[in-house]
Amino acid sequence: MLGTGDCHGFWVSSLDNSLNQVLEEKFKSNALKDNINVKWADVSRDYCRKIGNFNAFKTDKQCKERWMNHLNPQLKKLFF
Repeated sequence: MLGTGDCHGFWVSSLDNSLNQVLEEKFKSNALKDNINVKWADVSRDYCRKIGNFNAFKTDKQCKERWMNHLNPQLKKLFF
């Protein structure tokens, strides 16, 4: 379920949900909307605590890219 069990594991819906929850708890303001003052290292740390599995951690870069490219509700996913 957690992919390979290391930082290069697959993202699955339960991990996406955990990341969304961490971001919602951490930034109840418009910080995520404008990507202002988001410390992704802190997000990554809190995310690892939330899932309770430090062997399946995701780096700050992975968390940011997942949010910016897949989870952000402001993304417009249109066909070319």
